[in-house]
Amino acid sequence: MSKYKKGIDFVVNTYEKREYLKLLVHSIHKYTKGIDYKIHIVNSWYGDEKPGLDLLNEMFGDDDKVTIVKGFDQTSTTVVQQDGSVGQRSKEFVGKVDGNRKQIGSKYTSDGLTLGIKNGSYEYVCLLDVDVIFLNDWVEHTLPLSEKYFFITNRWDPGNLFRECRDNVPEKGMCKTMFFFSKRAMYEDNDLYPNIDYRDSAGNLTYFAEQNNKEYYVMKNTIMFHQNRFLYNRKEKNNDWITEASRYLNEQ
Repeated sequence: MSKYKKGIDFVVNTYEKREYLKLLVHSIHKYTKGIDYKIHIVNSWYGDEKPGLDLLNEMFGDDDKVTIVKGFDQTSTTVVQQDGSVGQRSKEFVGKVDGNRKQIGSKYTSDGLTLGIKNGSYEYVCLLDVDVIFLNDWVEHTLPLSEKYFFITNRWDPGNLFRECRDNVPEKGMCKTMFFFSKRAMYEDNDLYPNIDYRDSAGNLTYFAEQNNKEYYVMKNTIMFHQNRFLYNRKEKNNDWITEASRYLNEQ
């Protein structure tokens, strides 16, 4: 019997373009059925924290499923382009396992996920990117997989994508956290939380699994739709995605 209350803690980072969260939260409410859950939004910021926090409270202040977790002040490392796209610039961080070299954005991502994980208490944890939506019912198919696999993910990137890393052969890749589902015990029993020691943000979770012969599952058919590189896209492209995602959720 699990020592945790049955339910799912969703964890998502945000620090820009928070309107995406309305779509994600809408899709969670629409397609997460038959189980309790909490949505932990880790809110980071640049400049003044208050406007973004006020917007989150305006969007979710009446939603008892949503909790806002204080993230990180990213003012000193944020670069805003003339077209509104946002990036990060800092010293490089070097991974302890493979010598990967990453900007601070990757570290913020891992550290934010860790904050969100530790803020929850349910039996299951689901890490998400802010620019995804669920497309259909998924809980009844996914929970049984967590009894067999160390974690379940929707994406695996081959090792040759990480050109600056040591031993970057295709078979030594990592699982991404656009959708990353596991039991909470995976984190707590192994003192295993996301970092940038291997490949990229949260790549250490894949490395631990492979080093300890833990089997994981990469979905063949996705249960969600992901808008790639939304922070770096032009506003027009992001607005198109918001329109299409909203239409899908409202028509289904």
